[in-house]
Amino acid sequence: MDNLVEDRIRKAREGIGEKKLHILSAIFDRIESFPEGIGAVRFRADNEDWISELNELESIPSLVDRSRDQDDLYRIKPYALPLIDSDRAKRIVSTCEEILPGLKSLYRDRLGSAVAVEEILELSNEDQFVVLDAVYMMTELHGLIGGGQRGFPYLQGATTILFEDILQAESCLDVMTQYYDQHISDVPKTQLVIWPSDSYQLSRLPSIISACETDAGRLECVDFLDDAEKHILLEVDQALNAGLSALSVMGIRALFDCFVQKHVPNHRNFTSGLEALIESGIISARQAELIRPAFELGSATMHRGHIPSRDDVIDCINIYSHLVKAERDLRGRAEGVAVRTPPRPNKKKQGGI
Repeated sequence: MDNLVEDRIRKAREGIGEKKLHILSAIFDRIESFPEGIGAVRFRADNEDWISELNELESIPSLVDRSRDQDDLYRIKPYALPLIDSDRAKRIVSTCEEILPGLKSLYRDRLGSAVAVEEILELSNEDQFVVLDAVYMMTELHGLIGGGQRGFPYLQGATTILFEDILQAESCLDVMTQYYDQHISDVPKTQLVIWPSDSYQLSRLPSIISACETDAGRLECVDFLDDAEKHILLEVDQALNAGLSALSVMGIRALFDCFVQKHVPNHRNFTSGLEALIESGIISARQAELIRPAFELGSATMHRGHIPSRDDVIDCINIYSHLVKAERDLRGRAEGVAVRTPPRPNKKKQGGI
């Protein structure tokens, strides 16, 4: 560990305070496996003297995330690992460092094509479950590894993609601790709300969006979006990475509205717009029925205070992506067939010349 990283960790620990660091470690020690967490309500009830500090930690979702869905779990995020004094945390961080050079080699070999979890496991002699936990934590670091297919990296045969930014990562510890300077060490404690690295590009979206069900771990619909839609999708990703599932699903609802307005503008609401899409032949009635639950989830969040789960948000992203891609694919195929089809011959009118 170099001096700069050590200094970042020291300042961050001072900024957070010993008691909250102890609580972070207690949460981490209670989590038996990732990506599972521990019940937040039970943990708070068992540690009522920590409730004030837990409330402060919940304002730092890049250290500890509270899901606030039906499971209501606390989950430790990778940026917390260097701050936790635990042999298990140290093994995970050490394994991240060990496999980073191999991941860079895999990126140079694949250049964005899918990488299977079994290939990543071969990069380390550490216990397989420690390696899987390290890979999972790396998917939560922005710009290095895509989230991959659902269940990655814990499902056999699951794939992900590696981002070009991984070539510039000097170490995982460097990536984990870089934002401490901006978000913890020199920030008033009342403002410790952390957004991880904002070095995004509209041409490719980072980790959580990549967790949707695509073969290479990347949403194909991105290629068909205009800049405004990409910005919204990017903010959906940022919100979901910060544990803000309600804001994420509201953003997806806005994307569905954009789709309707783009194809059948000037409709009072989504329902009438959906009917106009069917009447115009842009989508089928069956597709409309598949789209409606995703839009209704956003409405339930906005108007009835429903907090969706992370998986529900990712399912909605997939529904939106398939909608955009299917419309573009069908339109492109139809236009191609139309160009290649000879026109009907003009029929002479009876009695004509």
